[in-house]
Amino acid sequence: MIDIEEEVKKRTLIAPMGGCYIAKLYGCGKKHYFCRNGEIFGKALCKAKEHFGYDIIHLSSDIYVEVEAMGLYDWSCIYERYGKVNENFDVDSLTINLDGGRIPEYKKAIEYCNSKNNTVFVSVSGPFTLAAILRGIDRFMIDLIKNEKFAKDLIKKTTEISKIVIEDINEIAYPFVVDAVASSSLISPEFYRKFAFKPIKKVLKVCDFPILHMCGDINPILDDIKKTGAKVISFDNNLDISKAFEVFKDLIVFGNIDPSMMYYSKVDRVRMEVKKCMEAKNGDYILSTGCSLPVGTPKENLEALVYYGRCYDV
Repeated sequence: MIDIEEEVKKRTLIAPMGGCYIAKLYGCGKKHYFCRNGEIFGKALCKAKEHFGYDIIHLSSDIYVEVEAMGLYDWSCIYERYGKVNENFDVDSLTINLDGGRIPEYKKAIEYCNSKNNTVFVSVSGPFTLAAILRGIDRFMIDLIKNEKFAKDLIKKTTEISKIVIEDINEIAYPFVVDAVASSSLISPEFYRKFAFKPIKKVLKVCDFPILHMCGDINPILDDIKKTGAKVISFDNNLDISKAFEVFKDLIVFGNIDPSMMYYSKVDRVRMEVKKCMEAKNGDYILSTGCSLPVGTPKENLEALVYYGRCYDV
């Protein structure tokens, strides 16, 4: 693994959030691009990195990896309505089996990438987001208002589980902690501080190198995010990149090319957006997309992101 803090001071690193899209490009059919076979998934990610020439592999497939290892789903749940924990569920009984579900396949993918001397970011669900996945996001939002004790008990348990997963990954990859549901697109800043801030802070504390990703609008909670203990802040295209460098000036900024633009637009638009990010650069920076690239994104658009990222890194 490269030393991110040291390397990012020399140059802009490039780490597109590719997940299933990149895996599908390089040999993973529907059966495998959700990482059901770690070696196949790992080989695909390595082939993609070699072709496109970016710096860091982002290993991610879907939001069900942890809950599957908790015995609540199997991989096919991605096509079903999620949310299995009801009010009568014994929250204290929730556990995670690190040898269960696809976690062993994730580790095989990491091991394969490491064997080729690659640096890997691995997505791990943050506690607030994991609680929402377990409960079902719609019901969980209602819990925050009408069933506060249950919500807090569930978040307390998912905090423990997120920490277990991170501690298991620390030595072989960089945990990329995703707390997407905690953004201001879904909850108020007041609810963020009440339910999500302390749990994510606890989780990031166990990361050897804490990275936090949040989808959606984080503008109302920028000062809170800065205090989570993260060294890298990854964010969606809702946040102006110049403002991000201003607010997170002592941290590593990660982002924030619009992934939907990458899907719908032509190469020249990608060039313009990359140039905009690179001209705004005012500190340590990892050029990336604001979230995972959609399956079907034109290959030439990712080639352009990497190519112009290098060209404009002056």
